[in-house]
Amino acid sequence: MNVDPQQANYQPAYLPPPPPVFTENGFGVTNNSAESGLLCIKCGKSDAITMRSFKKKYVSPIAILGIFIGILPYFLFRLLLTTTHQITAPFCEKCWNGRFERVGMVNQLSILIFLASILLGIGVAVNFASPLSFFIIFGFGMLSVVFAKFFEWKFSPKFKMVDGEKVVIDAPSIGEVTFRK
Repeated sequence: MNVDPQQANYQPAYLPPPPPVFTENGFGVTNNSAESGLLCIKCGKSDAITMRSFKKKYVSPIAILGIFIGILPYFLFRLLLTTTHQITAPFCEKCWNGRFERVGMVNQLSILIFLASILLGIGVAVNFASPLSFFIIFGFGMLSVVFAKFFEWKFSPKFKMVDGEKVVIDAPSIGEVTFRK
């Protein structure tokens, strides 16, 4: 019995369809995004789509509770209870090169600026006997962290859920896409 491949993917109406599954070669078709039907996971466009790999980390909320015990237990819990998801998804060149590729670098730079602002603020406050100078410099460090979080929110795909088992992205024109570990 010959079964039409398009009809083989249909499911009964009472079962939800499975989420799209992305592989290294898309859906097993040519690399031409217009022919393959691949859409950017961030903007939903089909212009110059390539499969890109990135990492998304999940830190268990239990690790954050370690801060009440002390700094060292916090870092140990964080090290033990962090799950890193390796995700391969379609991105257009505009969303990847101009934006999402730089999210990790901006986050790391903001953390360095924040730590430097604490040290510099303490040094300036002690040398000039001015506590106000500490708060001004510390405020600049906090501003860099807020900017990094805004940058990440603006240029990352919309992560609907991240846990130790899976990552769910709400992609435009596609809907929810689930990536399992």
